[in-house]
Amino acid sequence: MNQILFRILLYLLCFEILSVRLVAQINTQIPINDSSFHSEVHWVDFEHFDSLYLNKENSKTQVFNFWATWCKPCVMELPYFLALEEKWKDAPIEFYYVSLDFPNKLEKTLLPFMIKNKMSSKVIVLDQKDVNSWIHFIHANWSGALPATLIKTREETLFYEDSFHSVDELEKFISKHLK
Repeated sequence: MNQILFRILLYLLCFEILSVRLVAQINTQIPINDSSFHSEVHWVDFEHFDSLYLNKENSKTQVFNFWATWCKPCVMELPYFLALEEKWKDAPIEFYYVSLDFPNKLEKTLLPFMIKNKMSSKVIVLDQKDVNSWIHFIHANWSGALPATLIKTREETLFYEDSFHSVDELEKFISKHLK
């Protein structure tokens, strides 16, 4: 019964709030062992992603990690991002995890993955209809391959279409662009 109510609530929320489809905050409705784990998942189309995240005025450095649970290199590098986010939690930097998982895999794949990996960060599920129509807005040279990382500072925008192989490699890449 709870699962049916959760699904109904999930579907209603997905199509309501300000044209930005917002998926409810993860909580104990999904079986988890750690009751202190909370995360927020936003489901948006590219237009809203662009205005709410990519092009918002921000004094902080923004790191966008484009990934998916079905992408092995993405899953392998994700702990490096999470470790740096924790290390730099008081620094003027924001991490966003942009999932390109298929919307029908949200409940069975993405949410359990987030819980298992204790992803308490902001995860954005990007509604990826017609990928070829928006990937060039992320970066002109992006082929669409995953993983991919976009770093935005006030002075520059950097794009990296490959996986990082250690937290040190990722930290060096980001650090040389922090002001």
